[in-house]
Amino acid sequence: MRIALVGNQNSGKTSLFNILTGSNQKIGNWPGVTVKHIDKKMKNSDFIVTDLPGIYSLSSYTSEEKVSSNFIFEKKPDLIINVIDVNCLERGLYLTTQLIDLSIDIILVLNMSDLINKNKISINLKELENELGITVISTSTKNNIGIDELKKCIFQKKYLKNKNKKIFPSDIEEFINYFCQKTKSNRIDAIREIEKQDKFLDKEIEQKINIIKEKYKTDGEQLVAFLRYEYIEKIKRDIRYSKNNITDKLDKIFLHKYFSIPIFLFIMAFIYFISISLVGMLIEKIPFNNFVNKINFSSVWFNSFVKNIAKSIFSISSFITQLFIFFICLSIIETTGYVSRVSFLFDKIFSFFGLSGKTIIPFIIATGCSVPAIMNTCTIKNDNERKTAIVLIPFIPCSAKMTIISFMVSDFFLYKTKLSFLFSFLFYVEAILIIFIILLVKKVFFKEKNQNLTYISELPDYKHPNFKYVFRNSMDKILSFIKRDGVL
Repeated sequence: MRIALVGNQNSGKTSLFNILTGSNQKIGNWPGVTVKHIDKKMKNSDFIVTDLPGIYSLSSYTSEEKVSSNFIFEKKPDLIINVIDVNCLERGLYLTTQLIDLSIDIILVLNMSDLINKNKISINLKELENELGITVISTSTKNNIGIDELKKCIFQKKYLKNKNKKIFPSDIEEFINYFCQKTKSNRIDAIREIEKQDKFLDKEIEQKINIIKEKYKTDGEQLVAFLRYEYIEKIKRDIRYSKNNITDKLDKIFLHKYFSIPIFLFIMAFIYFISISLVGMLIEKIPFNNFVNKINFSSVWFNSFVKNIAKSIFSISSFITQLFIFFICLSIIETTGYVSRVSFLFDKIFSFFGLSGKTIIPFIIATGCSVPAIMNTCTIKNDNERKTAIVLIPFIPCSAKMTIISFMVSDFFLYKTKLSFLFSFLFYVEAILIIFIILLVKKVFFKEKNQNLTYISELPDYKHPNFKYVFRNSMDKILSFIKRDGVL
């Protein structure tokens, strides 16, 4: 049995995948964290669970959306687990209404249920289940709520069969039935035929679709989207939906017109201060030299050899500790939802150079390692923008460069000044300046046609960081760094 996890970006889909399979896939609050489908067996079973990239619609626009839609249409999984962020019900249900049109059974998972009481959200699950005609389960991957119920539902196959809930007006439903009977196709094929903007092969079908378009005075794609949202509004009538506005209050600070960029630079400077200066000063207070001086062997060369080995181990341990703290700080801002704000902030600046705000995300990932950052550029739709990002990413100080920076700080400052972190932070600022200089040169001397690079990204609610994940993710990064560099 093959199970596909499908949902919007930031809905907790990959977190659920990790729980069901015992994996440790990367999670984060920005688009493109999952850029290809990942298969793994569900714990204590032979079921294959596939984590698909986050999508908002089965219509393919970006590369990750194509990965998901192609997998669903071509592989045809036996069961779809549709994960929705309970705080973004309307947006999530749009994808659900598309999935219902498939001939595949669905379990709708309302994730982050721990926030229902906090954000004063009231949802009648039974009513939602009856309205959609599919099984609905409330979960919280953060607090492990509802997971056992979901597993039981999967193992015992006690979920409702998808009966393709009819959500469109009678005239459109009549066309869908007509199309399916004439072409021996599925419901989703008929709806996609209405959405098509090019010419139709069958003149009779084309005529019927044109009659529908003339009646509603709009094109097929807009019509289908409008009717889906109209149906979603019908569903929400019995659901009291109110939301705590703490996110809006914080965004007034972090997305301020004038202070947002200085706040971002301050946050990055603070991360360097903690990981370089503060940790460095704490390491400096360790009486290691006193310990080494007490080493005294009768053999002079052996005595010198042991002391040098001890100093080398202490030195390596020092910068690995700094690197570990640096990874922890980055993981914290990743999981809180701030990274999406950073991409939003830089969108207007980058658009001047022919890039979009989505480019900043690989740049931030590059502070950990340039390789996954370059791999992440596959989420950038525009080919020219993607190539530019790949060329510029190596300028960002990564974990390998941080090692050299740590050694330089220890030699030049000896951790005796609280301002030593500025030396490290200036490397980061210098990298940003170099990137903008290169982009400026490219814009002036290598003029290209203006491109309309539309960047649409959700701004998720701010969340408390999951410290268990932060620690585990940081440990994975530091162990990977040690293994990679240890064999050189």
